Amino acid sequence: MLWSWIRLPQSKVCWRIVEDGFRSKRSIPGIVGAVDGTLIEINRPKDFDGFYNRHGDPSFNVQAIVDHVGKFMSVDIRPGSFSDKKIWKLSYFGRNVRSLIPPGCFIVGDAGYCLFPWLIIPYMPHEEGGKLTAMQRHFNFVLSSSRMVVECAFGRLKERFRILKGVMAEKAIEKSCSVIMACMVLHNILLELNDSLFDASDPRRDSNIYVQPHERTGKTPVESDKIIRQVARHRRNRLAKSIFKSRYASHMY
Repeated sequence: MLWSWIRLPQSKVCWRIVEDGFRSKRSIPGIVGAVDGTLIEINRPKDFDGFYNRHGDPSFNVQAIVDHVGKFMSVDIRPGSFSDKKIWKLSYFGRNVRSLIPPGCFIVGDAGYCLFPWLIIPYMPHEEGGKLTAMQRHFNFVLSSSRMVVECAFGRLKERFRILKGVMAEKAIEKSCSVIMACMVLHNILLELNDSLFDASDPRRDSNIYVQPHERTGKTPVESDKIIRQVARHRRNRLAKSIFKSRYASHMY
């Protein structure tokens, strides 16, 4: 049941529904998901190394990618000490995003993530000479508005299932993960009752994984990273210019 309810769109038509949904909010073309993480406190596990978050509490950091209505499409649960950036890098979705989403499309995230052509984040003043232009500030506002759907999804999840708001009673890590995933499945089912978007057959199981705290991955060559980042900056600039131009064009009529 789990893999039938938390999964990525399985066809071009389904991806187009998601993209059109995001586009209808702020007229940004190409968005097919929003990513963020949320901390869920747990009892101190036996193997507690790495589970303490920045506040000093044992927890999970749960990364999720949601669609335009706040449905969880991919989930990755890691120790609380892991940053959003690190979880993205280790996750199945983050490692395979280029082959998972349609060509030319991208995910939106906050400043806790790195900029890629397939993961667009806001402009940050310290990377732009200390001050943002009017175009960059407007882009950040529009991007944030599009990304809010994932924060709202986590908010609704914790309001519906209060067990996730306090310290979870379960002491076993595996059981805690199962409880979290069960709540996320129920969240999706409640959304599905009002708006059926995807066929639940033939689930893509690998899009949702649970791993041990110290999984390691290979490094991308520095030169390759530099080129990718340049492409990402160019893409973000083109989006920002297009959105800013459309804003002023609409004010003329």
